[in-house]
Amino acid sequence: MKEYATKVCPRCGEELFADMHVCYGCLYEFPPGRDVPAPASPAVPKTEETASAAEEPLLPELVEDEPFLWDVGLPPAEIGWEDDTLDLSGVGNKAIATAASSPDTQPSSREVLCWVRTPSMEVRLPIPNEGLVIGRDQTCDVVLRSRAVSRSHVRILPAQDGEEGMRVIDLGATNPAIFSGREVRGEVLVPLGWTVSICGAFATPMRA
Repeated sequence: MKEYATKVCPRCGEELFADMHVCYGCLYEFPPGRDVPAPASPAVPKTEETASAAEEPLLPELVEDEPFLWDVGLPPAEIGWEDDTLDLSGVGNKAIATAASSPDTQPSSREVLCWVRTPSMEVRLPIPNEGLVIGRDQTCDVVLRSRAVSRSHVRILPAQDGEEGMRVIDLGATNPAIFSGREVRGEVLVPLGWTVSICGAFATPMRA
């Protein structure tokens, strides 16, 4: 089986082919002349065990946050395990939804917004002092419909004085958010233009 050289996006941690110039996850553009694949490791005799391991990519596995209700004999309460969509009709913070959609509330050019996007939708939201909660529960400020997403996954807070970007706090997610190739456990600062991955959705702090 032919092996292809890969590299890791320094912004969101996605694994990419070495000849890719733009990350498909966060749209990070690699500087010209920097897309050099990592040197291949010395060849080793291929055995049945090593051949099997080489065919399996070392990617993080997402697990179901909670067992399906019909697995225990109850009717399903939700659908859409693979339907990663953004639902703003059920946000818990109505003021945030109104501010995001109203043309009368134009943010200043210095305000930092949280740009949340999924394969099907995207939205830019102001970050209030109490923060934005992203998760699967209908009471969250941003609802992600995926069984890999925990009911309350992360909280997005404004950056502190002297910082630019946003702060991301893990809320005990089964599948932690990923920033710069590492799991978010606790609290982390995400600088402007950088991206945190939430089970296939992406959140990026950006200027209004």
